[in-house]
Amino acid sequence: MPQPRILHESEHLLVLDKPAGWHTTAPGESQEDAEPGQPSIESHLRSHHDWAADLPDAGLLHRLDQPTTGCIAAAKTSDQWHRLRQLWSGSTIGKTYLALVAPAPPDVGRFDLHFTSRYRRSRKVTVSGDGETNTRGRCTWRRIAGDDHGTLLKVELVGPGQRHQVRAGLAHCGHPILGDPLYGGNGPMLCLHAWRLRIEGVEIQADSPAWARLGE
Repeated sequence: MPQPRILHESEHLLVLDKPAGWHTTAPGESQEDAEPGQPSIESHLRSHHDWAADLPDAGLLHRLDQPTTGCIAAAKTSDQWHRLRQLWSGSTIGKTYLALVAPAPPDVGRFDLHFTSRYRRSRKVTVSGDGETNTRGRCTWRRIAGDDHGTLLKVELVGPGQRHQVRAGLAHCGHPILGDPLYGGNGPMLCLHAWRLRIEGVEIQADSPAWARLGE
């Protein structure tokens, strides 16, 4: 199985390129579709970095679904973990994804929706137009390329993220991500990639996966 690789490291921050098939946090009873022995970024950090041993979630600042690839960030000290967690939903943090969808959406679009789970371990989230402030999720998108296989979008996550926000939000708009049967997308693998992170003016980018290289 491919291993995570370092994309960026500073005194206070580490950003890894997460392969598909890796959980973010170590599988446990509260995590859907978790099986003992599956790899996690949390366990990888704890086994490779002494600073991760006593930090919550090994310092991880956010989560990616198991089949999602790309940038995932961890703080290296407790002070930085608390500080960056407070900033994570603000304008100093930018989160850009690549998504391959079908059928094709408008070249430019957005959604402003609410995402909830009825049960703690529900595999899917419910999407609606109304809800509480803490369930709100917003994204904008722009078409990059397209061919017979699908339409490649650059998706910007605006504000705090919700569980399955990009996946469920695009499906709710009628444009499911390929390889996402949970939300109506056909294909052998989830075509969703955490492409870029911008953290306090520093931009980190993970190489595009093969499915995102349309027209090359």
